[in-house]
Amino acid sequence: MNKVLENLIDRVAALPKEAHEEVVRSLVEIEERHTGAYTFDDEERADILEALEEVKRGEIASDDEAAALFKRLRG
Repeated sequence: MNKVLENLIDRVAALPKEAHEEVVRSLVEIEERHTGAYTFDDEERADILEALEEVKRGEIASDDEAAALFKRLRG
């Protein structure tokens, strides 16, 4: 580990607990960008699970509805 990083770790250790939590979130985001791995947060996970349930219930757009939406969005 280089000296700049070691110094930064010491400075982070002196910050309040709330700042530690923010540093951890930031480091996780950086790691995810560099490793290609993405971790869903609880809200995203809930949204995905709900969407899957909607699909199981057949609550999906028809091909014509989807085509009309894309046509409208493309302007």
